[in-house]
Amino acid sequence: MFSKSEIDKLLYRLYQPSEHLLYENNVSRKRYNLQQKGHDILGVAHVDYVSTAWAYPIHKKNRVTCGQVDDRVGVWLLLDILPQYLDFDVLLTTDEEIGQSTAQDVTEPIIYNWTFQFDRRGTDVVDYDLASHDFKEKFEEESGILFGQGSFSDICFLDESTGSKINVGTGYYGEHKKSAYVNLLECYSQVQKFLKFATKYKDAYFEQPEPTYYTPNFTYVKSKVGFNLPEKSLLLDEDEVPGYSKFLDDYDA
Repeated sequence: MFSKSEIDKLLYRLYQPSEHLLYENNVSRKRYNLQQKGHDILGVAHVDYVSTAWAYPIHKKNRVTCGQVDDRVGVWLLLDILPQYLDFDVLLTTDEEIGQSTAQDVTEPIIYNWTFQFDRRGTDVVDYDLASHDFKEKFEEESGILFGQGSFSDICFLDESTGSKINVGTGYYGEHKKSAYVNLLECYSQVQKFLKFATKYKDAYFEQPEPTYYTPNFTYVKSKVGFNLPEKSLLLDEDEVPGYSKFLDDYDA
């Protein structure tokens, strides 16, 4: 199970300003944060969320309730949990919740063996027809996670050069509402299952099926994301995020 320090980091990620995440170590000031370190796998997450669902995180037992679980849980897994066990590059995007993920704006060459994202309710996995039959067969065999049906996420905008692509269920539910929550036991189980596949096939190349003409087929979330480009960098330390110290005091109490 996740440690207390890891869960505390999740609470911080749920509360963290989008601009902080998007511009951290991002000298280009582009509306995506591509962290390339020469690894063969790409992990993707979006920092935006439905603004009307914003709520303070509440942690009780094995559940964290917060409207930002979609997709701040994915951000947390990419930045704080998975790097302990797996080497991969990271792409953080925004505007996914209005169907205009800035994954489509990436201009740098991105060539990877395969790509993954944790941005889905429940405990299945989907590929939007972007993963090869061989990849899907091996993933189910190693992880035990079964493929379901999905509609759209950031990876749908990525080029074929990023290989086969999947979106893994993260154990969250009720997304886009203040009452949304993540089941930490389910999330932990999904991570462990994913790692069984990822650590075995981290060096294997799986092509994206060709040709693929993916058209997002979903109802756009009509919400004001409220993302504004700041004139100055908002690269804050954790204890400098406005209101965060008080939030931690309340949480510890």
